[in-house]
Amino acid sequence: MSPQRLWIADNLLGFYVENQGNCYWAASLRGQDPAVFWCQQDAAGRVHRVREAEKLSGFLLQMCFFEAVMGAPFGANGPVDGNSLAAVLPSLQPAMLGPWAWMDTRFYTRGEVLVLIDGGSTPWIWVAARSPESLSFLRDFHIPWEQYDS
Repeated sequence: MSPQRLWIADNLLGFYVENQGNCYWAASLRGQDPAVFWCQQDAAGRVHRVREAEKLSGFLLQMCFFEAVMGAPFGANGPVDGNSLAAVLPSLQPAMLGPWAWMDTRFYTRGEVLVLIDGGSTPWIWVAARSPESLSFLRDFHIPWEQYDS
């Protein structure tokens, strides 16, 4: 986001917007490593805020992780049910980052592979890699991939 698009309201600096505009993140104006809040406006115009697990320094790492997954040259994504999730999790290492408040998004790695798993109404897995070969471990799992770059 360009500096011209940043905004300040209620002692928070808005700095990151979900690509469809459904929610945004804002940091407190207080402290050297301030708290970050996930914010969403309801139909009545009220803004609901949830404090993120990570302070700004950790949140910026999460943001880079998220953007790397979404912009990776190779990837896979699809819905995961409880059985698929239970099968895939042992093959992943949790990243040293807390979850995002937005859809309870969790961060994982597997070698050079980055993985996001959100806990929305339909849990979803997003996998990113620099080569299609790095995605080969996914063939062991029965996930109905919406996208799979091979």
